[in-house]
Amino acid sequence: MSTDGGGYTLVGKKYSSVTWTLPSNDLPVEPNGDPHWASNLGDVPIRDFRIQMATAEDFKQTKAHWSFRFNSERPLKELMIEDQGCTAYQPGIGNIAYVKDLETETIVTTEFRCSVFGGYQFHLPGFGWRQMNSCLNKPCKSGYAYWEHPLSGSKQVDNHGGFSFSASGSHSGVREDATAFIGCSPNGVSACMLCF
Repeated sequence: MSTDGGGYTLVGKKYSSVTWTLPSNDLPVEPNGDPHWASNLGDVPIRDFRIQMATAEDFKQTKAHWSFRFNSERPLKELMIEDQGCTAYQPGIGNIAYVKDLETETIVTTEFRCSVFGGYQFHLPGFGWRQMNSCLNKPCKSGYAYWEHPLSGSKQVDNHGGFSFSASGSHSGVREDATAFIGCSPNGVSACMLCF
């Protein structure tokens, strides 16, 4: 919080695979209190996006720890994009200057351009990368990956959604030579995975 520009936002903390939702309010966050959503979170400008996963709360058993440095700041609600290195059919986190391994404090690559979040999703169903941006701007009742048809009540689930990087390519995903991958893909044997 005090180096390289400082500051961070804890987007999620989970102890199980159950989907969580966050209420919205403007109260200060207490470190050991209940999690909640600040209504202005989506407007916060970000320059780095950090990914850390561990199997213990003290993070001594860290399984992933890297960050993307963006070429320019953008609001959190515009984290996922379909240009600046990404495409409309492979949207994700783009406009990347470099990827840094935070365990070794070394820059892994300066050639990486897009962490592919998931495949193209038509905007009407209301999930996918656009919904992820919307959920970063305001709380989503069921999360970014779930959509219920307003007339029939039938439910759809988007099985895409991952963060990844490659040290040998400009894009990454399960099919694009990912050096590290965290998330879900219907292309794998298992729906959700963590691999290096």
